[in-house]
Amino acid sequence: MSTALTEEKLTRSMLCAPDALGTAPPTDGGLYYTEGIPIAQFLSAPWYLFDSADTLDKIDRASLIPLTRAVIRIVDSTRMTTAAELRAEAPTP
Repeated sequence: MSTALTEEKLTRSMLCAPDALGTAPPTDGGLYYTEGIPIAQFLSAPWYLFDSADTLDKIDRASLIPLTRAVIRIVDSTRMTTAAELRAEAPTP
């Protein structure tokens, strides 16, 4: 999973722990995480998302294909992994 970003040359992306910004992820996956359910969140949005300044002209169109490829790589990296194995590897909330 960790190689997907570098292989797709997504230099403005990063991987971080689900609790890197607080006790739970600041997304709709946060409730799952606090209940012990393994999550993988791929956030490619800038911090100003949902601001009135966030308009369609801000989309980095050149990154759409590499982002899609990275998501496919990340999801594919979980193939043949059981939920129990994911839970065993997940950090404790």
